[in-house]
Amino acid sequence: MCTFVHLNLLDTARYGELGAIDTIFCRNVLMYLSSQARRRVVEGFYDALVPGGYLLLGHSESLISVPGRFDLVNLSNDLVYRKPG
Repeated sequence: MCTFVHLNLLDTARYGELGAIDTIFCRNVLMYLSSQARRRVVEGFYDALVPGGYLLLGHSESLISVPGRFDLVNLSNDLVYRKPG
């Protein structure tokens, strides 16, 4: 099943209300946030994802400026981030 939700990305407390998340698509958004806000959102994503879950960003985005715990994975022609586990 796939569920789409709209929420304020800076309201990381609401992430827990969504239940177990296997994949997060956050395309072309993080680049518009301050580095502090970007770090906060990415940490919230990490906490919300199940072990082995994926974070997919836009082609012009990366987590290079956000130190984190995600693994970088090459899937076909795309790079995605995976929560270890």
